[in-house]
Formats: sequence, structure tokens, C-alpha cells
Amino acid sequence: MKEELQLKIIERFPQFYKPNLYGCNQKRFYFECMDGFFDLIWKTSEDIENALKKYPVIYLESFSIVQVKTKFRELRVYWGFDKETAGVLDTNTSSLIYSNLVEITNRAGTLSRSLCEVCGRNIPAEHIDMTNNWILKCPDCAKKEQDEKQSSEI
Repeated sequence: MKEELQLKIIERFPQFYKPNLYGCNQKRFYFECMDGFFDLIWKTSEDIENALKKYPVIYLESFSIVQVKTKFRELRVYWGFDKETAGVLDTNTSSLIYSNLVEITNRAGTLSRSLCEVCGRNIPAEHIDMTNNWILKCPDCAKKEQDEKQSSEI
């Protein structure tokens, strides 16, 4: 995803998108998908924020999104609560929140299967180009890529 789009999401939802230090010195969160999923990630972030605001603030403060990427041709949003806080959270409330967050992130994955990952256009699944087996593309974006590839070979 383009740098400026990533920064828009991070600036709007800084409490969710923090650097992940998995053995690398990452200075900020990175999205592992293309620009076409920007609106869906934004909406999903809003839905998560609204869901968490219904509960004590400790849930919102201890929550973070660990990774956002395309995997198996759909958007995946991985998240969790920090370990220090997780141990003191109410079990019943945590179960409700967990169910709600799973529903929100699963819905994002389902919706992404009918989006062009390049331009974000919503198209029927049978019209999505999967020639490279990884990036979901609408026919227009697939044709544009093919035309660019052919012109660069000349």
C-alpha cells in the first residue's frame, strides 16, 4: 500500500497500528496489501473502534492490530490485547468483545474477496483475474498490467 495511504490510517487510528518488533527494528506499522483495500481497512478500523468504545476504556487501550495483509486471496487482520492487561480483563466481557472482533475481521476478509486489490472496485468474484494466483484484480487492472508488461518488453 502506498506510504501516504498507510499514514492516513495510522494517523487516524494510532492506538491500533503500532510498530511490531518481531526481531526487526520497525519504526512504524506496515500494511502488507495493495491500495485497493484502503477503504475496507479504514471501515474495519472504525468498526473495531466503535465496538471497543462500548466497553471499559482498558479494552481500547490494551488492544492493537498486529498485522494486516493479504493471505489466501483475502484481507487478513490479526489483532490482540497486550499480555499485561489481558490477565486482568473480565472473562465474560472479554468473550463478548472477542466474538465481536472476530465477526468484524471475518467480515472484512469476506468483503475483500470481491474487491480488486489494486483499485478497490467491487466486482463479482467470477470477474476477478487471478492469473498470478496472489493479487485479486478486476479485468481493467489486469488488462492495464498486461498492457504495461507488453510495452516494457518491446
